[in-house]
Amino acid sequence: MKTLIILCILSLSFFPLSISAFPPHIRLPTQEPFPGNQPVLDAEGKPLIYGDKYYAVPATLGVEGGISLDSYPIQGTTQQSTCPNAVVLNTSVAGIHPFAKGLPIVFYPRGLQEVQESLPLNVAFYREESDPCAKETVWKLDEEAEQPVIVTGGEIGDEDDVTNWFRIEKNSNGGGWGYVFTFWPSLCSYCRINSWRIGTVGQGRQLGINDRFPYPFNFVRAE
Repeated sequence: MKTLIILCILSLSFFPLSISAFPPHIRLPTQEPFPGNQPVLDAEGKPLIYGDKYYAVPATLGVEGGISLDSYPIQGTTQQSTCPNAVVLNTSVAGIHPFAKGLPIVFYPRGLQEVQESLPLNVAFYREESDPCAKETVWKLDEEAEQPVIVTGGEIGDEDDVTNWFRIEKNSNGGGWGYVFTFWPSLCSYCRINSWRIGTVGQGRQLGINDRFPYPFNFVRAE
């Protein structure tokens, strides 16, 4: 088994990133969170807390909006849902009414009570239990699409499927404002075999793998 893992790591290191040929799932042994990781902070400078509600708002100056759901068809996949399941970004120019809005989201960091940079977590939209779509809120990466996109339909805490898990890191592009969502094909806390950042794809609204132009967000606590 150890030999197989080493061979997998070595083989990945010699292949360039290819969105059209997305890598297979990689599962490495669970490790304790690295103590040097910093907490992800909201707009008030407070750590994001397990289970609390937040809005992910654009960190780009002059832009309002947030992450929401839509019923966009997902090209290249047969996945069907009676609920809106495409994770999208709604934006508008600041001061223009009606301004774009997002939905509250909830973070479930793996094994922690606060969200820390670069550590695995589940992300879900907040919905009342009476909502008929309340059971389809958890983000996952749809690898069957022509370009990997984020949809709902994942499960909280399911470690047998790495497509349910994302991470948050500081934005390193441009002026470095805000944070970006990332996807690693592994649940190892700090084994950075490969990672891809999340931005808009397709028609410019749906969130998916866009490592060249990741979209930065700030987090605002919801009432």
